[in-house]
Amino acid sequence: MVGSANKDWQHGNYTGWGFNHGLNETKGPNKITVGGSENWRYGFDYKQWAWKNGPFYINDTLVFKYDPPNDTTRPHSVYLFQNPWSFMSVI
Repeated sequence: MVGSANKDWQHGNYTGWGFNHGLNETKGPNKITVGGSENWRYGFDYKQWAWKNGPFYINDTLVFKYDPPNDTTRPHSVYLFQNPWSFMSVI
């Protein structure tokens, strides 16, 4: 849910989405690598990336590729939520 991922999102705060981006005309769900060729990393502007690559549709799969931690990179925290309500309880 893009709206839930952005704590600043509010109803009515979505100028440019919807019909301005067009309807989903794909043959089915898409598999989307978050961050594109730059993958998931610290310091990347995901808000801008989502704006350029959205909209995302129900049943699309978002893939988070990231480098394993080493001496120069911090580890990423990964959580699997059972449902959207369990995610909403932590924001």
